[in-house]
Amino acid sequence: MGEIAYNQAEMTEARAWISTHPARFVQLCFERAGLYWFYSDVVDLKSVQLGLAFAKAALGWMFTALGLVGVWYLYRKDRVAFAVVVTALIVVPLPDYLVHVGLRHRYTIDWLLVLLSAFTVWNLWAGITGIKRRSGSLTSSTRSNASASLVESCVTKRERLPLAADVFLNAPPPLT
Repeated sequence: MGEIAYNQAEMTEARAWISTHPARFVQLCFERAGLYWFYSDVVDLKSVQLGLAFAKAALGWMFTALGLVGVWYLYRKDRVAFAVVVTALIVVPLPDYLVHVGLRHRYTIDWLLVLLSAFTVWNLWAGITGIKRRSGSLTSSTRSNASASLVESCVTKRERLPLAADVFLNAPPPLT
């Protein structure tokens, strides 16, 4: 039996099982969702590996919890970024909820949870110490107005828009 035939046979068997056990399938999906966000491989390990596995699980749980708080802070600060991040956090793990979950499956969103965790820690620290944003920093409305005026000036002068490297490296734009 080839790979395609094997996969088709397994798919037929899985669909038959799901159609005869829909409640159990939903229950397993919820369990996999819980394992995806709060995974632990602390089961059946030797005592030497137990400490490392527990530390790994605790770190993952910490990033999950702080990341979810970071989503709330992001909602309060920037609704567009919030929508993008929440979409990624919802859509990316969907296949894992249905089929299989493991620690390595979270690697695709761990970087996002680390950033959201840092955002949480920064906001908590700013709240405790009273740090405020500099008055000269651009808010989202002035940033969009500045971007719009840059585009408008380039269009009216028939110039090309500067590249990100031009802006961030303060390099003059190439000659046209």
